[in-house]
Amino acid sequence: MHSIKVVAQLVEVILNDDEEYFSLFIKWGTNSQYICIAREENDKKIYCELYEQANGREFNLSLLNYSYSNMILTINMIPPGKFILGKEISVIEIDLSKVQYKEDELLICLKHLFRENK
Repeated sequence: MHSIKVVAQLVEVILNDDEEYFSLFIKWGTNSQYICIAREENDKKIYCELYEQANGREFNLSLLNYSYSNMILTINMIPPGKFILGKEISVIEIDLSKVQYKEDELLICLKHLFRENK
C-alpha cells in the first residue's frame, strides 16, 4: 500500500447545486496536483479524479472511505487498490491547516459523497 501526504493550497466545495451535484476539489503542490471527488444525488457510485481528468473514474462506494480529524482529511481505498491505474497510490492524507475553508460545508459534502446507497 502506497500513501501520499500533501498540504492543501485550495479547497472548493459544491453543495447540492441546481443539478443535485456535490463535489470536493482540493489542490496542492506546484504542478496543479489535485483530487476531485464528486457525486450526483441519485448516483450509486462515486467519481474520483486524481492529478488529471484522464485518471478520473467511478468507484463503487464500498471501495472508498474517508476520515477527518484535526484538519487532516484522509481518503482510503479499501482494500488497498489504485486511484490511478498503473500507480500504487491507495491512501491520500491531506493537511488542510494552511488553507481557508468552511469546515461545516466540508463535513456536509463528505457525508453526502460517502453516504451509503439507498
